[in-house]
Amino acid sequence: LEWITERVLQGLAGGEPMPPQALLFLLRRYAATGRADLSDALGPSLARALDVCTPSSDATAQPEHSASFDASEWLMLFTEAAALSEDDRLPVAVDSVAAALMRRWPSQGGVAEAARSVEACLAAAAISEAVPVSSAIDELERIVGLTYQPGEGLARSLNRAGRERGLLRDHVAMASAMLGAYSAAGRLPYSMLAEELM
Repeated sequence: LEWITERVLQGLAGGEPMPPQALLFLLRRYAATGRADLSDALGPSLARALDVCTPSSDATAQPEHSASFDASEWLMLFTEAAALSEDDRLPVAVDSVAAALMRRWPSQGGVAEAARSVEACLAAAAISEAVPVSSAIDELERIVGLTYQPGEGLARSLNRAGRERGLLRDHVAMASAMLGAYSAAGRLPYSMLAEELM
């Protein structure tokens, strides 16, 4: 973990583009250790992302430091950062990015991407009244209904014509979303399906 932490810090210091997953890793390391150098490195990167993701700009725009804007990953980062920071822009960004994700529902395309969007919105619902848990649960159940076959796992795509078996990433993303749904709604079948998928 220390090697990864130092590598991400070096990348930030060198101006390398950092995906939201790397920043989320640093944020979680900061939460666990309280290291001031992590806070100092995260601050400017979060500020740049927030400048792009606030309502005064296009919430689906691409942050300049990201190779491809993945709203689900940025939403997870902003949601966790909002719990650790008093920056008023973070809750606004959570609402804005969550709204952009929910406008894309019903999801199309890959199962992993669809599951991640639901999981991110479920996480955001814990801190935002603007993100309805019921909508995220409905979307998750729709995705499962289209792609899950008992004993067969998930399909790779929400396209009924393409019944190619899901990859590990599809199963992991859906299991994670199911655990998020279980945390939000307390329905035991969600945790049971997560266990089955794993």
